[in-house]
Amino acid sequence: MRHQLFPRSALFAAGVLAVAAMTGCSTNKVETASQLGESRGALEAAQTSIGTGDSPDLVVARARLAEAQEAQKKGDHALARRKADEAEAAAALARSKAARDRSEKASMELDRSLSTLREELNRGPAPAAPAR
Repeated sequence: MRHQLFPRSALFAAGVLAVAAMTGCSTNKVETASQLGESRGALEAAQTSIGTGDSPDLVVARARLAEAQEAQKKGDHALARRKADEAEAAAALARSKAARDRSEKASMELDRSLSTLREELNRGPAPAAPAR
């Protein structure tokens, strides 16, 4: 009977673990790439919502996205995903503030219109033109 240094089951288990480890790394890369894509989309949506202006929150979002991309290049997928999450949150905040500003502006315009209507109503009817 031949003596085996490693039983077949141990070699099989080591192979399965190696495949699982490689799959785990691949999964991290895919998850990171997906998260970065979502963050880029949120940043673009916020930029569209804000228009030509720039907000401090949008600046923060761009910086966090750049940090996420740098971490991804270095292979630090956990940091890249965290920075991408931060970028997405900052972009969402910028978008929300832009929507709030638009709502406040519309509310002020409505208030001005209502005030003008009240003034016209308080003046009373216009004098009638003389009959000919």
